[in-house]
Amino acid sequence: MPARRVPTILPDLDIEIAVLACEDMILHKLLAERVIDLADAAALLRANRQSLDFAYLGNCAQELHLAASLERAWHAAYPDEPLPGDRPK
Repeated sequence: MPARRVPTILPDLDIEIAVLACEDMILHKLLAERVIDLADAAALLRANRQSLDFAYLGNCAQELHLAASLERAWHAAYPDEPLPGDRPK
């Protein structure tokens, strides 16, 4: 499995730290199960849509029993669009 951390330089400090990949931050937000975290997950989906690994996100959500939460966050961000990777039911 590839490294899931993302190196980031802190502004004005010239210090590199590792932060969570966006997909993992979304999963952590969904695990919290709070309304504010669902809103944060939706905001992350909107802001990072083009760069997200939806296969990874969907697989992990399934394994963590968060598929329904991911779908809720996606529909909060994009009410009229199916979650990428979803098939019509």
